[in-house]
Amino acid sequence: MTLRTGTEIAGYRIDGVLGSGGMGVVYEATQLALGRPVALKVLTAGHGSDEFRIRFRREAMLQAALEHPHIVPVYEAGESDEGLFIAMRLVRGQDLKRLSEDGTLPPTRVLAVAAQAAAALDAAHAAGLVHRDVKPQNILVDEDDHAFLADFGLTKSAGDRGVTLTGQYTGSLDYAAPETVNGKPYGPGADLYAFAAVLYEALTGDVVFPYDTQAALLHAHLSEAPPHASERRPDLPVGLDDVIARGLAKRPEDRYRTATELVDAARAALASQPAPAATNGRRRFGETIVEGTMHRPPPQIAVDDERRIQWQLVALAVLMLLVLVVAGFVLGRATHRSARPHLAVAQAGPLTLTFPSGAWKPVAPPRIPGLTLQGAIALTSTDPAHPGTLLAGIAADAQGPGLLPPPLRAELTGSAPARGVSLGPMQALEYPSLPAAHIAKRASLILVPTPRGAAAVACLAPRILDEGTTPADCPAVAATLRLHGLRALPLDQTGPYADAVTAALTLLDGERLAGRRQLAGATQPAEQARAAHGLKTAFASTAVRIAHVTPSPVVRPAHASLVAALRRAAAAYGELAAAAGAQDQAAYAAAARRVDAAERRVDAAISALENLR
Repeated sequence: MTLRTGTEIAGYRIDGVLGSGGMGVVYEATQLALGRPVALKVLTAGHGSDEFRIRFRREAMLQAALEHPHIVPVYEAGESDEGLFIAMRLVRGQDLKRLSEDGTLPPTRVLAVAAQAAAALDAAHAAGLVHRDVKPQNILVDEDDHAFLADFGLTKSAGDRGVTLTGQYTGSLDYAAPETVNGKPYGPGADLYAFAAVLYEALTGDVVFPYDTQAALLHAHLSEAPPHASERRPDLPVGLDDVIARGLAKRPEDRYRTATELVDAARAALASQPAPAATNGRRRFGETIVEGTMHRPPPQIAVDDERRIQWQLVALAVLMLLVLVVAGFVLGRATHRSARPHLAVAQAGPLTLTFPSGAWKPVAPPRIPGLTLQGAIALTSTDPAHPGTLLAGIAADAQGPGLLPPPLRAELTGSAPARGVSLGPMQALEYPSLPAAHIAKRASLILVPTPRGAAAVACLAPRILDEGTTPADCPAVAATLRLHGLRALPLDQTGPYADAVTAALTLLDGERLAGRRQLAGATQPAEQARAAHGLKTAFASTAVRIAHVTPSPVVRPAHASLVAALRRAAAAYGELAAAAGAQDQAAYAAAARRVDAAERRVDAAISALENLR
C-alpha cells in the first residue's frame, strides 16, 4: 500500500512518490531531525523473512561503506511499522532509461554519463563487491549531468554464497550475462556485461535483445551475436560496434577488464569517426557544398562481373590516365607549375560525393518515376558539350535480389541486366541502362545495400545527343560515393546474418523433431495438447529470434516471408492445441491440415532464403 503524503515514518515525512516496483516504493521525503530532503525506499510488507532481512541489512552496510562521488550515499536504514526502509540522498533529475529512451541522446553525453557510472562500478569491484543489477534505471543523472550509480539492493561480496540462500538469479533479464543464465556464480564480469548492454541501450534507445518471452531472451544472451548500434543509429561509427561486441562477449574473460576501459574504448571509437568537413562553401537543397583541393585522385569504379575484371574498362582508364599525364606535362611546360583540380564535396545525410567544383553544380533533385530518395543530392554538369545530371540518396524501399525498389521495377518496360561493381570497399549492383518509358532521360543506377535500404546513385543523360556531344562523366563522380555513420552490407548473406539465422533454424529443427515425435506418440487429448503447445512455442520463439536479425535489403523479402511463415505455423499449432484440449475431433482434424500446410510454407520459405545466400 502506498503511503499518503504527510505520513511520518521513523523520523521521515512522506512528501511524494518517486517510483514503485515489486520490491516496494521509493518516496521523496524529509528527514525531520535535519530538515533535509531524502529518497526513502520502503519495502513491501511481504519482504519480511529472515533471509530477506539479512540481505536488506547487508545492502545498507555495503552501500554505506562505498564512499564515492558517483555512488548514491546511504544516510540510514532500519525497520518501522510500515516495513523496512533505507534513506538515501535525493537525486533530482532523471534515470538514464528515461533520458535515452528515444535514442537521440548525443553520443558524447552518453559517454560522459557512462564514464561516471563506470568509475562507480569499478570502485565497487575494487572493494570486492558486485552490483548484480546494473541497468539504466539504476543510473541517476541530476540537473548538472552528475551521474550516480544507485540501488545496490542486490549487491553481495564477490564469491559470497550466503546472502541469497535460494541461489536464484534476481537481476534484470535484459542485462543478464550468459554465465548467470547458466547458473554460474555472479562475478564482476557479469556487471561488466550488463554495463555494456546499458551503453548500447543508452546510445540507441533499444535493449540489446528486445524479445517478448523469457525463454527467447535468455537464449539470445547465450547464443546470439549482439546487434550493431550503427544500424540502429546511423550517426554512430562502425568502430563502436566492435567495442560493444567485446563488452557483450559470451565469455567473461573476453570482455573488458573494467567498465572504465570499456568507456575509454568507446570514446576512442567515437573520436575516430570522420568529422564533417568544414563548410566554407554554401548549403543548397539540403546538401553541404565544401570547396577544397584534392591531393589524390578519386577512386575508380572496378567492375566485377562473375568474378572477372572488365579489362576493356581498365584499358580505357589507363588510356585516360596517359592522356591526363601528357596534358599535365604540357601544361607544366607552359606554366612551369602543375595545378591541382579544385574539388567540392556534396553531403546530405550519411552520403558524400566529391566532384570538380567548376564542372558540376547543385540543383533541385529531379523526379525519377518509381525512385524515391531520402536526403537527395543532385548535381548537374555545367558543360553544354557534356550534359548530364547525377542524383544520389537513400532508397529505403530497395529490396530483393536485384535491390530495385518495387515501384521502380513496375516502371520498367523490359529486362534490366545488373552487374556487380565495387565502389572502393563497398559492394554494389550497377544497372547500366534502365528501360523505362516514363523516365525522360537515359538512366543508369548504382545501388549499395545498407541496413536502411540502398544508397543509390542515378546518372541521367539526354536520350538523344547532338553530334559531337557526349554525356558528362557521371560514373567518375559516382565512384567517390562514401557513407558516414551508415554501414554498407555485402551483396551475399554470409557472415553474422547467416550465422544467426542458421543457429535459430538449427534450434528449431531439434524442437520440431522432438515435438513431432511427442505428438505422434500421444494417445490422449491432454498429451496432444501439450505436444502441440510445445511446437507452437518453438515456432513462435524462432520467429522472434529471426525477426530480430537485421537482413540485407537483398534478402529482406525472403526474410520477411520466413518470419511470416513461422508465425503462421505457431498459430496453426496453437489451434491444434486448443482443439485437442476441447476434445473436438473435427476441429482437431481441420487444424492438423492447417499445420501441414503451414509446415510446408516454412520449408519453402527456408529454401527460398537459402537460395539467395
